[in-house]
Amino acid sequence: MTIEWEETWEPLSPEEIRSLEQSLGVALPDMYSEFLETVHGYIPVQCCLTVPRGAGLETTAEFLCGRGDGPDSIIWAQRRAYEGSLAGTIPMAVDAGGNYFVIEPKSGRILFFFHDQVGSPFIPVANSFHDFLSMLHEDDEDLPPVPGLLAT
Repeated sequence: MTIEWEETWEPLSPEEIRSLEQSLGVALPDMYSEFLETVHGYIPVQCCLTVPRGAGLETTAEFLCGRGDGPDSIIWAQRRAYEGSLAGTIPMAVDAGGNYFVIEPKSGRILFFFHDQVGSPFIPVANSFHDFLSMLHEDDEDLPPVPGLLAT
C-alpha cells in the first residue's frame, strides 16, 4: 500500500520514539512506530474515510506530530484534549471537527473519539494501523450520497 502525502513531519529517531512512549506511558504498536520513524505523515492526499457509525460518517484525517507538546502533537492530545478524555490511548490523527482517531494500546485497534457522541464516544474504526491506512481515499464529490450519511 502506497500513501501519497501533501505534507509530512520530520521522521522520528529511535530515541524520540522511546521518549514519546515514555511520555505517553504506553508502547507504540510496531507498525505505527515504523510509520513515525520512516514517513511521519501529516496530511495524506487520500485523507478521507468513512467511520462505521450507522450508515457511516465521512470525515478526514490529519496525522498528529510525534514531537513536542503543542496542540498538533500526540502528547498534547492525550493529556489535554477534552479534559483528558483520551488518556490511556495513543491519539494519532484528528478530523476537521476536532474528533480524534486513537490507537487502543493493548489491542492495536483504531477508535474514533466522537466528542458529540452521547454515551461512549469511542467508535471502533479498524483492527490495526495498517487497516486504517487502507481505508483512506481521495474525496470524490461525484459519488452519490449514501442514505443516512452524517455530515461532519
